[in-house]
Amino acid sequence: RAFSKLELLTEHQQIRITPRRKRPINLFPEHLWSSWVFGVR
Repeated sequence: RAFSKLELLTEHQQIRITPRRKRPINLFPEHLWSSWVFGVR
């Protein structure tokens, strides 16, 4: 199942390098996560 994690990582990287179409969808959750982490910290 190590491949699953690697695949997920690759997918995440791909989404980051994807065009603007998928950029906002990935940026939104990332920004939320950052805000959450910063808020908890």
